[in-house]
Amino acid sequence: MLTYKFEIQLDFFKSELLKPYFEPEDLCVFDIETLGLNPNINEVILASIFYVDENGKGQVTQFFADNVMEEKDLLLAIDKELKKYKTLLTYNGKHFDLPFVKKRAEILGLSNFKIEAYNLDLYLLINGHSQLKSILPRLKQVSIENYMGISRLRDDEITGKESIDLYYKYMDCINEDEKKELARQILLHNHDDVVQLYRLLPVIKQTDFHKGMNKLGFSIEGINGYEPLTITSINLSKNQLNISGIYNGSGFSYIKYSTENEPLAIEFNLDNTFNLACPTYVLKGNIFINLRVLFEDDSDFTHLGGYVNGFLVLAEGDKKRNFLEINLLSKKLLEKFMLETEKNQ
Repeated sequence: MLTYKFEIQLDFFKSELLKPYFEPEDLCVFDIETLGLNPNINEVILASIFYVDENGKGQVTQFFADNVMEEKDLLLAIDKELKKYKTLLTYNGKHFDLPFVKKRAEILGLSNFKIEAYNLDLYLLINGHSQLKSILPRLKQVSIENYMGISRLRDDEITGKESIDLYYKYMDCINEDEKKELARQILLHNHDDVVQLYRLLPVIKQTDFHKGMNKLGFSIEGINGYEPLTITSINLSKNQLNISGIYNGSGFSYIKYSTENEPLAIEFNLDNTFNLACPTYVLKGNIFINLRVLFEDDSDFTHLGGYVNGFLVLAEGDKKRNFLEINLLSKKLLEKFMLETEKNQ
């Protein structure tokens, strides 16, 4: 397996939209190249990981299989490198890149292969939580690059399919100069994919970002001895806020029933799932909670538009959901649980 590193200078992206969910300096871009779309029979032959520091200094790290027999080494390198980051930025990574590498690792017997970083999938955010779907005929990454006016910054001129054809030529090639040129084209294509994807991050300003995070889920950093948690579902009704997700450490069993003095009901299961239920109340059609019943200090919420004298409005009428308020409350409730509960060893 060959490893390549390239440096590039570009603008570091920072936005208040990201702050409730993760720090942008903990993020890297991840993308793979494969020899087809079926992980049962097609190998991973290239992976790129792109990180940008706060000064805008970016580094692309590429793991390239010199032949398909090196795929196992490539996957081990991916596993090691991605452990450095808490958040992955992908484009359709939830349905392609991540399940693909996990399946290939399973087939190759890599039982400890596990990607724990949260996946911010820009495609799912754009497709489900923006108006771009009604504006653009297609939502391929290059289409969004054209829309955002950055396509001119891409140097490669091949498609993913052409990359596959070039790789087969690469494996059969015996001329070293020709082989280097074939590798250059394959590497450049994937290099530009990850760099351009980072440059696309500002498109989140054209999405309903907080609604997207509410529907797609988000990660919460573990504290007080706990491993990170990933929220997968948040449901709000007139009587209850229900939060479900996955605990990313070893599963454990814990049940707490709601009482008059402590209204939260919490359950953690051996299969790593968890559920937290918080009662809600309705007044004049608005769904709200009393923060002072749940928290000694409500200062984390006072900057929110839904905050009113110790109460937090989660929904206004039947249609308007305050997604930022719901998301931040969900995060703080789980942090409260971790801080106040000794984890089972």
